[in-house]
Amino acid sequence: MSPNYVINLGDVLKHQVAKADKFYVATALMSSHGFEVLRKASGSCEVKLVVGIDLSTPVDVFEELLQMDYDFRVFREENKVYHPKVYMLQIDDKWQAFIGSGNFTKGGLASNLEMTVGIADDEIIGQLLEWFDKVYEKGIVIDESWLKEYRDLMDQTITLNNERRKLLNDFKAKEQILSDPLTKYDFRNQFFKYEHHNAFSGDKPRERKDPEVIEERMGVKRRLLDLHDLIWPTIRKTNWNLNHHYDSSHIVSSHAHSEGTADELRALWLSYNRPKKEFQKLDSASTPLLQMRLQVLVRYTNVAIHLTIGKNGGGYYERMTIREKLRRRDDDFLSRFSALLTNLPESYYIDIAGVNRNVHSFEDESELRDFLLTDDQINHYFIIGRQYQPDSQEVGNESIVQTVIAEFERLMPIYNLLTVPV
Repeated sequence: MSPNYVINLGDVLKHQVAKADKFYVATALMSSHGFEVLRKASGSCEVKLVVGIDLSTPVDVFEELLQMDYDFRVFREENKVYHPKVYMLQIDDKWQAFIGSGNFTKGGLASNLEMTVGIADDEIIGQLLEWFDKVYEKGIVIDESWLKEYRDLMDQTITLNNERRKLLNDFKAKEQILSDPLTKYDFRNQFFKYEHHNAFSGDKPRERKDPEVIEERMGVKRRLLDLHDLIWPTIRKTNWNLNHHYDSSHIVSSHAHSEGTADELRALWLSYNRPKKEFQKLDSASTPLLQMRLQVLVRYTNVAIHLTIGKNGGGYYERMTIREKLRRRDDDFLSRFSALLTNLPESYYIDIAGVNRNVHSFEDESELRDFLLTDDQINHYFIIGRQYQPDSQEVGNESIVQTVIAEFERLMPIYNLLTVPV
């Protein structure tokens, strides 16, 4: 019989223990979270535990085990590390077992990414029961005297662990500096500096409260506004049907989490789309965020320039029009789109439904059509764009304005082709 793979061991154990006649646990580490499972057992359920101390099971766990009068033992065998995670239950004379990487802790039972298999094979169960009996026999019954000695030992261990943790953190900080991909770039003549890209490193995109992280992202926003002040006069002189956000506080995307932002702020961007009076003729409740737009994005390891046909849930009219034209075999539209796409430089990509392809990777228009029809307007972005390394000369102080205008000019024919008239 093949094993069953268990995703959330804690939920499974709580459900099964409530029905169990016997519940045996052999675990290297137990925390107070394990009692949430034990309390689900009925008064008639035979509970046996063999708990380890090699991973420093907390003193208060043993204190509570003594108070609750469970049949438990502490594994002790000289020169051996006790490291199992085995859970066995008998329900109506039928045994089942769960074996994996999860200890009898909150992490092991719920919050960690663990691997556990469920086993019901009678032969294997028999072998496991024999193994458990041997482990149980090697365990010792503890008392208050043992607990006092263990508490003293843990106090000393905590001091040593704190010292070790400090040394380890210092080492990790050093390794972080060595492994930081931004350190290989020369930011001396760049418009966006190290601190602008570093605002999206590590766990910072998820950080909602740390004022230093929020201020870092605010620094990116201010720099993007500087770029807007430089390129907007040129955009205004063109015949491009583009405008910035009608609310000046939203010309650049939000630097702080809110109801309308993603859970992870992995970029900040400057964007331009058709004027409000136009897109609200199609949908009076729509906003710039939902429009097709040209963007400049600052991310951890690149600066990107995009024609975003639509974010997830955005660009509805353009994306539905594309789909309709492709489905009714509008060959003229497909040929024009294909020609404009292949006219872009080799550095450009097209990203649809989470799949990123080079714009020159399609063998023919039929393959391009099939790819376009994979667009998932509800759940994914539809993007045409390119990226620059943080120290690329094209996005340096002297060149970034010309670069943005030149790339926008390359993308505008596609923007015009896809714009739905009002």
